[in-house]
Amino acid sequence: MQHLSGGVEDIITLVGGAGDLAASANTILQKVRPHIGIVRAIVEDNGFAPLMTRVKTIVEIEDAKARTRQGLPPAPPRRPEQVPTSMKGGIGLSRYVPLVDKYIFLLRNPIAGYGAIAGFLGLFVGAGYLLGKRAAK
Repeated sequence: MQHLSGGVEDIITLVGGAGDLAASANTILQKVRPHIGIVRAIVEDNGFAPLMTRVKTIVEIEDAKARTRQGLPPAPPRRPEQVPTSMKGGIGLSRYVPLVDKYIFLLRNPIAGYGAIAGFLGLFVGAGYLLGKRAAK
């Protein structure tokens, strides 16, 4: 009978956390809904699961390093649905938004990319010309 009561406690705990889980799922769905085609293509990609496993490993290593630096003991095992402490508030994608904006600009204005390459090469040609002119004197 004690085995049964433990199962009931697990169900009560699960139902108690269902509100938080439902709210979290709703927030995720609201953010994903406009991009569902892209998200589905990413999640169905054969490399998605191995990549997520590697990201999880990196996060665990970084968390362990941070805990060691702070003199804390190793973290207890996390539940699968629990967000790692270092990932609260996201994984830092916002720092890549300007880079993607620049890429989009180059896609829309390919001449700008060629101009940037020409300018970069022009710096070396100009510097070589000036150094050669100075050496000739």
